Amino acid sequence: MRVGFFADTFTQFTQLNDKYDSIAWNTGNILFLHAIKKTIECDIIPSWDDKKMEDYDAFVTSDLIWIQESTKPPQRLLDRIKVARD
Repeated sequence: MRVGFFADTFTQFTQLNDKYDSIAWNTGNILFLHAIKKTIECDIIPSWDDKKMEDYDAFVTSDLIWIQESTKPPQRLLDRIKVARD
């Protein structure tokens, strides 16, 4: 079974604001990234990369852990889920 993990990453050359944007301005999200990657054998799929989604059997995201019942998920995540589902 091939699993894709929706997560944005960055390199040492990425601008500081772009680094913060990739972790939703919460440095604790770096722990989620590493924990999921160590726990589940998966490929990281950045938010801007919707190609080859049909190659995966399942998807993981940490974007939903904080959403409350009355809160709408980010459109970026909804778009990725739609592409994965179709």
